[in-house]
Amino acid sequence: MILKATIHGVLIFKIKFLAILASFAIPSLGIADEHTMPDATPLPAATKSSADWSGFYVGALASFDSGTYSSLLNGVPQNNDLLLDPATGFGGFFGYNVQNGSMIYGGELAFTSSNQVSADFPGSSFSGSLDAKLRVGYSAGRALVYGVAGYSFNEYVSGGNGNFDAQGFLFGAGVDVMVTDRLFIGAELLLRNLDADGTDVPAMRLEANTQALQIRAGFKF
Repeated sequence: MILKATIHGVLIFKIKFLAILASFAIPSLGIADEHTMPDATPLPAATKSSADWSGFYVGALASFDSGTYSSLLNGVPQNNDLLLDPATGFGGFFGYNVQNGSMIYGGELAFTSSNQVSADFPGSSFSGSLDAKLRVGYSAGRALVYGVAGYSFNEYVSGGNGNFDAQGFLFGAGVDVMVTDRLFIGAELLLRNLDADGTDVPAMRLEANTQALQIRAGFKF
Protein backbone atom coordinates (compact mmCIF):
# COMPACT_ATOMS: atom_id res chain seq x y z
CA MET A 1 0.00 0.00 0.00
CA ILE A 2 2.81 2.35 0.84
CA LEU A 3 4.51 1.60 -2.52
CA LYS A 4 1.31 2.31 -4.47
CA ALA A 5 0.81 5.57 -2.64
CA THR A 6 4.37 6.59 -3.38
CA ILE A 7 4.05 5.82 -7.11
CA HIS A 8 0.72 7.64 -7.25
CA GLY A 9 2.28 10.70 -5.60
CA VAL A 10 5.23 10.71 -8.01
CA LEU A 11 2.86 10.59 -11.01
CA ILE A 12 0.81 13.49 -9.72
CA PHE A 13 4.02 15.48 -9.10
CA LYS A 14 5.23 14.84 -12.68
CA ILE A 15 1.88 15.83 -14.17
CA LYS A 16 1.83 19.10 -12.20
CA PHE A 17 5.48 19.79 -13.11
CA LEU A 18 4.81 19.26 -16.84
CA ALA A 19 1.74 21.48 -16.62
CA ILE A 20 3.81 24.28 -15.07
CA LEU A 21 6.45 23.95 -17.81
CA ALA A 22 3.80 24.05 -20.49
CA SER A 23 2.29 27.23 -19.03
CA PHE A 24 5.67 28.97 -19.46
CA ALA A 25 6.55 27.44 -22.84
CA ILE A 26 3.34 28.30 -24.71
CA PRO A 27 3.53 32.12 -24.16
CA SER A 28 7.25 32.02 -24.93
CA LEU A 29 6.56 30.40 -28.28
CA GLY A 30 3.97 33.09 -29.02
CA ILE A 31 6.43 35.87 -28.23
CA ALA A 32 9.11 34.24 -30.38
CA ASP A 33 6.69 33.93 -33.30
CA GLU A 34 5.66 37.54 -32.91
CA HIS A 35 9.22 38.86 -33.07
CA THR A 36 10.73 36.46 -35.56
CA MET A 37 8.03 36.65 -38.26
CA PRO A 38 9.50 38.60 -41.20
CA ASP A 39 7.79 41.87 -42.03
CA ALA A 40 5.66 41.79 -45.14
CA THR A 41 7.52 43.45 -48.00
CA PRO A 42 5.40 46.38 -49.30
CA LEU A 43 4.45 46.17 -52.94
CA PRO A 44 6.02 48.86 -55.12
CA ALA A 45 3.71 51.74 -55.88
CA ALA A 46 2.16 51.60 -59.30
CA THR A 47 3.97 53.94 -61.63
CA LYS A 48 2.23 55.99 -64.27
CA SER A 49 3.13 54.81 -67.76
CA SER A 50 5.14 57.45 -69.60
CA ALA A 51 5.62 57.82 -73.32
CA ASP A 52 8.81 58.40 -75.28
CA TRP A 53 8.24 61.59 -77.32
CA SER A 54 11.81 62.01 -78.56
CA GLY A 55 12.74 61.86 -82.25
CA PHE A 56 11.19 62.73 -85.60
CA TYR A 57 7.46 62.67 -86.27
CA VAL A 58 5.12 63.35 -89.20
CA GLY A 59 1.36 63.65 -89.55
CA ALA A 60 -1.78 65.10 -91.10
CA LEU A 61 -4.24 67.69 -89.84
CA ALA A 62 -7.64 69.28 -90.38
CA SER A 63 -7.89 73.01 -89.65
CA PHE A 64 -10.97 75.08 -88.79
CA ASP A 65 -10.18 78.77 -89.37
CA SER A 66 -11.81 82.15 -88.72
CA GLY A 67 -10.70 85.74 -88.21
CA THR A 68 -10.88 89.43 -89.10
CA TYR A 69 -8.70 91.87 -91.08
CA SER A 70 -8.36 95.58 -91.74
CA SER A 71 -7.02 97.55 -94.71
CA LEU A 72 -4.99 100.76 -94.74
CA LEU A 73 -4.07 103.08 -97.60
CA ASN A 74 -0.97 105.22 -97.02
CA GLY A 75 -1.39 104.47 -93.32
CA VAL A 76 -5.01 105.64 -93.23
CA PRO A 77 -7.57 102.97 -92.17
CA GLN A 78 -10.02 102.14 -94.94
CA ASN A 79 -11.96 99.18 -93.58
CA ASN A 80 -11.72 97.90 -90.01
CA ASP A 81 -12.46 94.41 -88.65
CA LEU A 82 -13.72 92.89 -91.86
CA LEU A 83 -14.89 89.33 -91.27
CA LEU A 84 -13.38 86.26 -92.86
CA ASP A 85 -15.81 83.46 -93.52
CA PRO A 86 -15.09 80.33 -91.44
CA ALA A 87 -13.13 77.84 -93.52
CA THR A 88 -11.96 74.25 -93.26
CA GLY A 89 -8.63 73.16 -94.65
CA PHE A 90 -6.28 70.20 -94.59
CA GLY A 91 -2.55 69.86 -94.38
CA GLY A 92 0.41 68.13 -92.86
CA PHE A 93 3.26 68.61 -90.43
CA PHE A 94 6.63 67.21 -89.46
CA GLY A 95 8.95 67.96 -86.58
CA TYR A 96 11.50 66.79 -84.06
CA ASN A 97 11.31 66.49 -80.25
CA VAL A 98 14.01 66.35 -77.60
CA GLN A 99 12.97 64.85 -74.24
CA ASN A 100 14.62 65.67 -70.93
CA GLY A 101 12.77 63.84 -68.19
CA SER A 102 9.20 65.10 -68.35
CA MET A 103 10.10 68.21 -70.38
CA ILE A 104 9.79 68.20 -74.17
CA TYR A 105 11.43 70.68 -76.56
CA GLY A 106 11.05 70.71 -80.32
CA GLY A 107 10.47 72.41 -83.63
CA GLU A 108 7.82 71.85 -86.28
CA LEU A 109 6.82 72.93 -89.78
CA ALA A 110 3.14 72.74 -90.75
CA PHE A 111 1.13 73.58 -93.87
CA THR A 112 -2.63 74.09 -94.19
CA SER A 113 -4.71 74.75 -97.30
CA SER A 114 -7.48 76.81 -95.65
CA ASN A 115 -9.00 79.41 -97.99
CA GLN A 116 -10.61 82.12 -95.85
CA VAL A 117 -12.81 84.27 -98.07
CA SER A 118 -13.66 87.85 -97.10
CA ALA A 119 -17.31 88.07 -96.03
CA ASP A 120 -17.49 91.66 -97.37
CA PHE A 121 -15.43 91.20 -100.56
CA PRO A 122 -16.09 87.65 -101.87
CA GLY A 123 -13.37 88.03 -104.51
CA SER A 124 -10.69 88.36 -101.81
CA SER A 125 -9.30 85.66 -99.52
CA PHE A 126 -6.43 84.41 -97.39
CA SER A 127 -5.15 81.21 -98.93
CA GLY A 128 -2.91 78.68 -97.16
CA SER A 129 -0.54 78.95 -94.22
CA LEU A 130 3.03 77.82 -93.69
CA ASP A 131 3.88 77.81 -89.97
CA ALA A 132 7.32 77.47 -88.42
CA LYS A 133 6.89 76.65 -84.73
CA LEU A 134 8.89 76.11 -81.56
CA ARG A 135 7.23 73.94 -78.92
CA VAL A 136 7.84 73.48 -75.19
CA GLY A 137 5.77 70.92 -73.34
CA TYR A 138 5.32 68.64 -70.37
CA SER A 139 4.74 64.90 -70.61
CA ALA A 140 2.11 63.66 -68.15
CA GLY A 141 2.02 59.93 -68.72
CA ARG A 142 0.93 59.39 -72.30
CA ALA A 143 -0.31 62.98 -72.75
CA LEU A 144 1.90 65.83 -73.94
CA VAL A 145 0.66 69.34 -73.06
CA TYR A 146 2.59 72.12 -74.80
CA GLY A 147 2.78 75.77 -75.74
CA VAL A 148 3.84 76.98 -79.17
CA ALA A 149 5.28 80.17 -80.68
CA GLY A 150 6.56 80.88 -84.16
CA TYR A 151 6.14 82.65 -87.46
CA SER A 152 3.48 82.23 -90.15
CA PHE A 153 3.56 82.87 -93.91
CA ASN A 154 0.28 83.43 -95.80
CA GLU A 155 -1.00 84.99 -99.00
CA TYR A 156 -3.91 87.39 -99.38
CA VAL A 157 -5.44 87.47 -102.85
CA SER A 158 -7.42 90.64 -103.56
CA GLY A 159 -9.79 90.86 -106.50
CA GLY A 160 -9.03 94.53 -107.11
CA ASN A 161 -5.69 95.32 -105.47
CA GLY A 162 -3.48 92.36 -106.38
CA ASN A 163 -1.74 89.94 -104.05
CA PHE A 164 -0.31 90.51 -100.59
CA ASP A 165 2.38 88.49 -98.82
CA ALA A 166 0.97 88.23 -95.32
CA GLN A 167 3.22 87.11 -92.49
CA GLY A 168 3.58 87.51 -88.76
CA PHE A 169 3.90 85.88 -85.38
CA LEU A 170 1.78 83.04 -84.08
CA PHE A 171 1.07 81.72 -80.59
CA GLY A 172 -0.90 78.79 -79.30
CA ALA A 173 -1.24 75.68 -77.19
CA GLY A 174 -2.05 72.05 -77.76
CA VAL A 175 -2.17 68.52 -76.44
CA ASP A 176 -1.05 65.24 -77.99
CA VAL A 177 -1.99 61.79 -76.68
CA MET A 178 0.04 58.67 -77.48
CA VAL A 179 -2.38 55.95 -78.63
CA THR A 180 0.36 53.38 -79.22
CA ASP A 181 4.14 53.61 -78.87
CA ARG A 182 4.23 55.28 -82.33
CA LEU A 183 0.80 56.70 -83.13
CA PHE A 184 -0.59 59.86 -81.50
CA ILE A 185 -3.60 62.14 -81.91
CA GLY A 186 -4.06 65.70 -80.71
CA ALA A 187 -5.61 69.16 -80.95
CA GLU A 188 -3.96 72.57 -81.27
CA LEU A 189 -5.22 76.16 -81.10
CA LEU A 190 -3.24 78.79 -83.05
CA LEU A 191 -3.56 82.58 -83.06
CA ARG A 192 -1.89 84.40 -85.97
CA ASN A 193 -1.15 88.15 -86.10
CA LEU A 194 -0.42 88.94 -89.75
CA ASP A 195 0.70 92.03 -91.70
CA ALA A 196 0.80 92.35 -95.49
CA ASP A 197 2.13 94.95 -97.89
CA GLY A 198 0.64 95.07 -101.36
CA THR A 199 2.82 93.97 -104.27
CA ASP A 200 0.65 95.59 -106.96
CA VAL A 201 -0.47 98.54 -104.81
CA PRO A 202 2.46 99.30 -102.46
CA ALA A 203 0.48 101.96 -100.60
CA MET A 204 -2.09 99.35 -99.53
CA ARG A 205 -1.51 97.43 -96.31
CA LEU A 206 -3.45 94.71 -94.53
CA GLU A 207 -3.51 93.65 -90.88
CA ALA A 208 -5.21 90.38 -89.93
CA ASN A 209 -5.91 88.36 -86.80
CA THR A 210 -6.85 84.75 -87.51
CA GLN A 211 -7.60 81.74 -85.33
CA ALA A 212 -7.24 78.06 -86.19
CA LEU A 213 -8.38 75.00 -84.31
CA GLN A 214 -6.52 71.99 -85.67
CA ILE A 215 -7.17 68.27 -85.19
CA ARG A 216 -4.00 66.24 -85.69
CA ALA A 217 -2.87 62.66 -86.09
CA GLY A 218 0.79 61.69 -86.35
CA PHE A 219 3.39 58.96 -86.33
CA LYS A 220 6.65 59.04 -84.36
CA PHE A 221 9.74 57.38 -85.78
